[in-house]
Amino acid sequence: MTSTPSAQKVLITTPDYYPKLGGLSRFTQNIEHVLTKLKIPYDLHVWNRYQDLIASPISTNAYKAMINIHFLGGMSTQGAQIPVLNFFHGSEILFYSPNFFKHMIKKIQKNRMLRKIEADDLNIFISEYTLEKIKSLGFRQNVASDLIVHNGIDCHGARFVSRELNAGPFTLICVARDVPHKNLDGAVSLAKNLYRAIQRPIKLMLTTTRTWPVSEGVELVSLGTPSHDSLKKFVSEAHYNLLLSLDHSKLGFFEGFGLSALEAGMFGTPTLAFPTGGLPENIHHGINGHLIQSNHIHDVEAWFQQLTEINYRALRVSTFEHTIANHSLEIYEKILTNWQAIRL
Repeated sequence: MTSTPSAQKVLITTPDYYPKLGGLSRFTQNIEHVLTKLKIPYDLHVWNRYQDLIASPISTNAYKAMINIHFLGGMSTQGAQIPVLNFFHGSEILFYSPNFFKHMIKKIQKNRMLRKIEADDLNIFISEYTLEKIKSLGFRQNVASDLIVHNGIDCHGARFVSRELNAGPFTLICVARDVPHKNLDGAVSLAKNLYRAIQRPIKLMLTTTRTWPVSEGVELVSLGTPSHDSLKKFVSEAHYNLLLSLDHSKLGFFEGFGLSALEAGMFGTPTLAFPTGGLPENIHHGINGHLIQSNHIHDVEAWFQQLTEINYRALRVSTFEHTIANHSLEIYEKILTNWQAIRL
């Protein structure tokens, strides 16, 4: 594929962008940071509905390459045929949507979409789980162009924050959209069972405006949609980040990797997660957090009882070091530097 000779910019497409909360918003900004650092000019196209893409296809005439944060951004274009890089995070590859129109379009055009993705220049899947899911739906992998690259984040401002295990209330934070598969109710239940198990005040912060009934020993704090800087402060002050996502694949949703675990890790805050979706590829038990089978009191109590001041301190250090060493934006810098389609 070739762009017009005068094209100098790269086009990024995404359905989510700040101030909208969510992993795609944060991921988009991370790719922007990388392009800026590499001095590669770009434009950003934010789309809200697939219907809009169909009604007004994206023009590619002014661009030399296209980066789709969500693959649907590249499904309706007009103009020059240019190299395409798609990122695949998780649920979007199930070709499902709670929106009836979008769901029917995906269902009808599933095979066409799969063949288009196969023909694109570079496809990056954030976990092996995500790649295997789309393969189960009929995607034919090309080992030369379909890569697994675990998430990276902007580690600017990362700092190790020490936290004593037994100091103050045991503080948890759940950074997630308030949708069923993110399981905020499960986080609340875990906090309540933890109090029952250890009889120590528990504080749970959640990024939602929803409130829950008062529960003995548990302080539930609804943060709404905090600013990026405020969220960093809250995460750094927590003993654990919670990522108790459920596998709702049949309803079109699962956790591809779990970006919030990395954003907590850049301050040394470990993550407690369910072993669903791509989370076991992210949360390495005893290195940057723990995997827990359920939020039932026996599992919660068993997890907490194996913690000591010494091994908790070591876990925070390991979490910080693992995150900085393995999940910075350098991985995307290498990919985009070597992707000749975007070089001047």
